[in-house]
Amino acid sequence: MTERLVGVYTASSSARAPTSQPVMSELSPDSVRLTTVRLVLREIEQSDSDSLYSYWSDPEVTRYMPRRVVSRKGVGDLVKKALEGRYAKPRRYFRLAVTLKELGALVGDCVCRVTDQESKEDLAKIIGQAYIGYFLSRKSWGKGYATEVGRALLSFGFEQLKLLRIWAWCDTENSASVRVLEKLDMRQEAHFRKSVMVQGNWRDCFVYGILRDEWDPSAKFHQSCLGNEPRYHRSQKQRPPLIPC
Repeated sequence: MTERLVGVYTASSSARAPTSQPVMSELSPDSVRLTTVRLVLREIEQSDSDSLYSYWSDPEVTRYMPRRVVSRKGVGDLVKKALEGRYAKPRRYFRLAVTLKELGALVGDCVCRVTDQESKEDLAKIIGQAYIGYFLSRKSWGKGYATEVGRALLSFGFEQLKLLRIWAWCDTENSASVRVLEKLDMRQEAHFRKSVMVQGNWRDCFVYGILRDEWDPSAKFHQSCLGNEPRYHRSQKQRPPLIPC
């Protein structure tokens, strides 16, 4: 049995001439809601703070993150940035809650950040148009959610934001994230030595990238994540769009 991925990106804008930058909304605030087989990716709300803190304060979840466990103030800053991102014109920061479709429980969050090609300070633009990341509570590991979220973000970026290139990075020792990125058909393009400060130590990282013409919108979800029967695919007409699989 297959199920379509449904994405809703609510926005309004006046007619514009084509540009090299993704055309985003003029509506305040933007609203993004992406639905996969088992998950709903929705906008983060202030009421999500406790759920976010429950796993951002887990040292196992933040093991490969630049900072140690996140304080309640840190989570508050994360929520504030997510809310503010919805009002930016053009919108470049999409921070979404990852929730279970059946129960509505929040099990993680994810991000798609579009770089500012006109900014001299935004050096991430050298690597690609947009970065994706995903962060799941420990109880949600090993269920294939990370790959499901990653596919939704890639589809959102390529199909709705009309991006040309998307990238991601992970610690070289984070083998679970390496497997996820490979399942997303992203290509390992770089090994940066001692390039990321992680909790007081300089660490190596891998950089992965994928181009729009390499993205297969009709690809079925990886069998190893959902059992013997593939249950995930994209519609050609209706599309929205790390932590272990």
